Amino acid sequence: MIPCHWWLFWMATAWAYTFNITYAPWPEVSDRQDVALRSERDLTRPVPINLLSHIGINLTSVVFAKSGVSSQSMTEVSNLLTTGVQAYTVNLYWNEFSEKWQLCPVPYDVGGGAIDSSWDCSVDITVNDLLMEFSNYCSRTNTEWDSTVLRMTVRLYDLPKRNTSLPVATDVAVGNNSLAASFAPMKQWMYTPHDLDNVTANASHYVNVSTFPTFDTFVLTDLKRMIVSVDQDHVSNMTHGYNFTDADKQLLFTSSSTASTIIYNANPELSEQCRDINNGSLSFTPVKDALYYITDYGMTPFTQEEVNNYLRCGFSPLISNITSVSAMEQFYPFGFWSWSAGQPVLSGERFSTDQGNNDPIEAYNCVALYEGGYAVSDCYNQYYYACQSRIDGRRWHVSPKDDKRSYFDGYKDDVCPNGYEFSIPRSPWDLQNLNQVLLQQQIDFPIWVDMNEITVPDCFVTGGPYAQCPYKRVFTRKQLVKSIAPSFVVSAFLLLLVILEKFVRLNPIQTNRKAYWRRVINEFNENHDYEGVPS
Repeated sequence: MIPCHWWLFWMATAWAYTFNITYAPWPEVSDRQDVALRSERDLTRPVPINLLSHIGINLTSVVFAKSGVSSQSMTEVSNLLTTGVQAYTVNLYWNEFSEKWQLCPVPYDVGGGAIDSSWDCSVDITVNDLLMEFSNYCSRTNTEWDSTVLRMTVRLYDLPKRNTSLPVATDVAVGNNSLAASFAPMKQWMYTPHDLDNVTANASHYVNVSTFPTFDTFVLTDLKRMIVSVDQDHVSNMTHGYNFTDADKQLLFTSSSTASTIIYNANPELSEQCRDINNGSLSFTPVKDALYYITDYGMTPFTQEEVNNYLRCGFSPLISNITSVSAMEQFYPFGFWSWSAGQPVLSGERFSTDQGNNDPIEAYNCVALYEGGYAVSDCYNQYYYACQSRIDGRRWHVSPKDDKRSYFDGYKDDVCPNGYEFSIPRSPWDLQNLNQVLLQQQIDFPIWVDMNEITVPDCFVTGGPYAQCPYKRVFTRKQLVKSIAPSFVVSAFLLLLVILEKFVRLNPIQTNRKAYWRRVINEFNENHDYEGVPS
């Protein structure tokens, strides 16, 4: 007889084949990438979302131009989301013949294919399908452990003029006739201009540069995950041109909204400063409520170092000049404004290589700011401390010269000046402000910042060596003893009873019962004791 669980297996398999269900293989995210993503996210929880920077990609030039507008490209978008890419740009094209928005940059012919053979465009893949990939990702990661902020900038174009003698489809039912309808699958996750108009101003030092909600409010209170802005509007005002509807303006951030998208490619001075961010020459205050992007589209491809510097500068670099989606992997180690490339080194990979440290006591559980960003260091190393003003978070100070100490001394009262406390930059803007102070005070890297993973391996937290990991419960030895003591006492008592039963068996009832039956049997034998063979 076949076990029940095998029947269930074969039934599920048959059901999957019947309905032609297929599952795309999910890419594996490295443990280091996973820890870096989550720790940077947790660090930025009190920061307005528009001041955060994320590594990004141009979907049109990298995905659709190479894999076509197809089901395969939708799988690649899903893989990008899974591996931690959080910023996107995409071109949408207005088809004046069908009056629909589409991902394909050329019209469809009467057979439902692209009239330009250089593009592989499936009529079945619409803007809705692209947004469904984002919506599905938000649904399956809608937890405190996995949730992230996504951002997208959209470029609008009308389709290029084509030879009118070509057979162009006018009735191909592909796409939607409004932007609001195209983005409908993501509506529940999108933060809108109306939401921003009704937000409660934050009371932090970011109030002068942002009215956007903090990460915590955005994700955990408002239950939002994405902000979409229109970057360029190239749609011509012709007879069949597209005009923004009220629903579009309520859903998408445009140039007329409070927030504006700023592309700084045309600003070589600022770009040059970002390329060499550690020289301290960068000094600018973010435009209030602006969303910062920078792209290499039509330009020299970004290098890994440039991507990292732009992130630390506060820009989300939109990578456009790579040969395939898989080529994004080369940028992942450099894809954080906070961590140095290749950091954090995980607990199982650490070894003692810090220069100048001969102390036999080692504890690679603390974080210091190096020239390239945050990196794990031995807590007993002697560095200065990053001190932040309790009143004005834009102001930083480094502990007095000739007063280098271990990480654990950072929480003593005499480490930071009055009104300051041991802290850590939580945004690229904060990091720039601290770098300015290091330059002014002529302090060399590294310096201690308030982050460690002392209580739980690979769970980086702020707030001191006793700060608890929010995702894993930590048992101290005392707590462990308290938790097992009642069970231990009960088990010991039961064991004692078993020992007494085995070795000190005192059961008068059982003893009397045996004596009684022995007497009855003897009396019977005496009264019925016959000699010889009965006749």
